[in-house]
Amino acid sequence: MRETENTAYARKREFLLCTDICGSALDTLRSRQEQAYCPALVEVFELEEHAQEARRAWMSVALESRLRGRIAFANPGVSGSSFTVLATLIQALGDEDALGRFADNVRGHELSSSGEVVSAVAAGEMRVGVTLYETAKKRMLAGEHIAAGWPKEGTSAVPDGAAIVAGCAHGENAQAFLSFILSEDVQRRVETVYARESVLTALGTGDGAPAFELCDYDIDWAAAHQREILKRWQALMEEDAP
Repeated sequence: MRETENTAYARKREFLLCTDICGSALDTLRSRQEQAYCPALVEVFELEEHAQEARRAWMSVALESRLRGRIAFANPGVSGSSFTVLATLIQALGDEDALGRFADNVRGHELSSSGEVVSAVAAGEMRVGVTLYETAKKRMLAGEHIAAGWPKEGTSAVPDGAAIVAGCAHGENAQAFLSFILSEDVQRRVETVYARESVLTALGTGDGAPAFELCDYDIDWAAAHQREILKRWQALMEEDAP
């Protein structure tokens, strides 16, 4: 390139500070859209009677459309973990439009299993995958160049359980087995070999421990509304893509 006055720049720092088009280095995009631009749209075009629909359309275009068609997600009708994702989404956001906005971004790109979600991201076919952490962690432990992240609004953790039947014939042996599976050695193996999260909080203090917030996930509510949620999701998938 021919050197001009514009290219003859002497670097004085080891970092570069960039600002967005509004002249701010702060992440205020969502708040600007929600509190300023979208309300102005409703007011100027007198859309008060359709404010909810207008907000959904505006926020979809402004914030979510950049990943539309690039999110890997398994069909919740066949994937239990994907249904948990939908139930978590509804409860964590407390927003009745959340399901519709998410559907807009994955419509036409549903996969048949949670394993395919990670494969699609690892292969570069999709930019983001929404699935259970265990599946992604197994692939990360196997050397796949992917990373895990969690929504700032929180996620759910559905535990597996172990119990002793009251009055069983070999209660002492059963108690010994529970003590064994809850021992530090077994719990470390649960994390490093089986890619699960330990119930021993003392093991979750290392650099590799996942950092996430848990939302108030009501498993009874999810079970009671499963059919309703899946029916609504299927209807959303059959709509025309935005």
